[in-house]
Amino acid sequence: MPSRIEIIESELLRCPVTAIVNTTNSSLIPNNDVEQKLHDAAGAKLAQECTHVAPCPPGEARITRGYNLPFDLVIHTVSPTWGGGEANEDKVFARCYREIFKLVRSFEITSFAIPPLSSEEQGFPQKRAAHIAIKEILAELNKNKEIARLVLCCPDQTIVQMYEAAFDKINS
Repeated sequence: MPSRIEIIESELLRCPVTAIVNTTNSSLIPNNDVEQKLHDAAGAKLAQECTHVAPCPPGEARITRGYNLPFDLVIHTVSPTWGGGEANEDKVFARCYREIFKLVRSFEITSFAIPPLSSEEQGFPQKRAAHIAIKEILAELNKNKEIARLVLCCPDQTIVQMYEAAFDKINS
C-alpha cells in the first residue's frame, strides 16, 4: 500500500488531517447521528454555508469551511442509493471520488480523511463500494503527487478489512 494512504478504524472527527469528507444527502442537511455530530461540532455557520452550496446531486461534491471543527475544510458528497446496479450506481459512486479529488486539487488540500461513502441504509454493496473506492483513490494518487496523506477512516474493523482486501485484489 502506498505510504500516503492509511486505512484506520476511527471516528472521522478524530482524524488528524486538514480536511474531511462528509457523506450526506442532496440538501446537505444532517439526516443521521454522524452528520449531526459533525454539524454540532462545526457550529451554526456550517449549516448556513451548506444552504448556499446545496443542492448536491448524487455523484457530485461541495466544499465548505470547517468553522469550529479541527479541520480547515469539509468536502460534502452524496453517494447513490443502490437500486440493483441497473441505474449506473457504480459510475455515480466512482464520480463521487473524482469530484472529491477535483476539489482537493482546486483547494490544494494535501491531508484529508474519507469515511466509507456508502452505507447499509443506501443498500450499496459494501465490498463493491470498497473496490470502487480503492480503484479511484489509487488512480488519483498516481496522478496527484501533492497529496501527502489520505486517511480512509472506517467505523469498524470489518470495513477496514474490506478496504484492505480491495487494495490487495487491485494490486494482485
